[in-house]
Amino acid sequence: MVYIESAEAKKELGRIDDILNEKHLLIGGLAVKYFYPARESKDIDLVCSDAVRNTIIRELYPTNEWDIFDENMDEYRPDYHIKNKKNGLIISFGPKIKEREPYADIDWDLLVKEYSIAFENKRVKYKKIYIPSAGALAFTKLISFVNRETHKDIQDLQDFVDLTNHKSCALDDLFNLIDRVADKSKLRENFWKKIASKKECASIIAKGNIFKLADFFTESKPSPQSNGFADATNKVNILEDNPIIFFSQKKRPLEADISDNLKNAEEFFFMARTGVNFLGSHKSAVCHAIDNGCVCKFLIVNQHSPAIDYGQLRPIVDRKNVPVSYQWLQEIKEYDKGRNRVEIRVLNNFPPFGIEYFKKKDGKKIINVRPYFLTNYEPEKRPLLMVKEHSEWQNIFYSEFEQLWEKAQIWGNTRGWGKPKRIVLDGSPGGGKTTLLSGTSQRDIYNREFKGINKSGYTVFGNLETVLI
Repeated sequence: MVYIESAEAKKELGRIDDILNEKHLLIGGLAVKYFYPARESKDIDLVCSDAVRNTIIRELYPTNEWDIFDENMDEYRPDYHIKNKKNGLIISFGPKIKEREPYADIDWDLLVKEYSIAFENKRVKYKKIYIPSAGALAFTKLISFVNRETHKDIQDLQDFVDLTNHKSCALDDLFNLIDRVADKSKLRENFWKKIASKKECASIIAKGNIFKLADFFTESKPSPQSNGFADATNKVNILEDNPIIFFSQKKRPLEADISDNLKNAEEFFFMARTGVNFLGSHKSAVCHAIDNGCVCKFLIVNQHSPAIDYGQLRPIVDRKNVPVSYQWLQEIKEYDKGRNRVEIRVLNNFPPFGIEYFKKKDGKKIINVRPYFLTNYEPEKRPLLMVKEHSEWQNIFYSEFEQLWEKAQIWGNTRGWGKPKRIVLDGSPGGGKTTLLSGTSQRDIYNREFKGINKSGYTVFGNLETVLI
């Protein structure tokens, strides 16, 4: 009898299904074969924990009946070849161990919970073994194609095309998962770079319905070339010409790096609510830019504006941040003394967005924008976007800054800031300094609140001396 390897692998899946206690995800070639029968595969790629892996081997493949060898000899990335001692049948078991370092941008638990269907063999649905939907499985193949550095990447691309061509493929699933990727623009860029780097990719993507659909909706004029790859490369240009690139504070593209752009900046304009995070991280870089002849403009909210109390979700944070920003701006202004390269103005309303504008000495202009949200306050959670030069959007953002700048008050002309005065309160521990300033005392067991200096409209710096030291 001649064995069909994939058929025997499905039988083994049935045996594995019988001993599992909860849903597990099957990926890889056998999962693709469910949607595209011509896909050749005998590998059982099950996503499971180390404990489940050991249970499967211990209960289904006892050493008196099977010879087991791990081709990779790696606990986190095993590749078991399991041979039956009687009939010579070989099982290829390559579990994806959950304890290993997570796959970039792939959440297995999310896939099995929200994007999976029961695996079937001979019209019998397995109870515990599930596979991703066609769209979700296509997403895993997209990620594999981009990140894999072996010859298997071509098979990943072919799987991606076959899956997205399948009538059950919900593009909703595919794009929802793509939308969760931390850096979508980077994924897109790497995908098309990989396509362009290998000749065989041309004929593969030319057969993909998803690419033909994209060509139809993006191509604005007839192409002089008629083959599918030419159309795909036209789409690459469209994607690369996107005037706005999204990123995050933690993952800034090199072109948006603040310190690097300040090194050879001719002009630097900065607008923010308070700018406390920027000034705390880049004050020294700004001073170096001033030394190199850079003209700097800073636009933040007026510390005496009612907007601080009523214009945002967490005014207490802004009340603390604005005085600190003022202190750092004062230091920058003093550093610039006599050179007149620093201008500072304040707004009585919060600006609609934050902006970093660089005009480089070679004439290049860069604008980075940070939208502000009422419910997403933390800086690291707010998206940033880089507006490419010569785009209509860059003119819009720059114009908004210019007009706000003209309407803003010159720093120093606002109440209480011309020549700043400070009162330092000193005294022994327990003498009542905090009670006098804030109206509260840690020693008061009744947690009473009295009228403190801060209740009279004065700005109080509780631990400023300690922080500065």
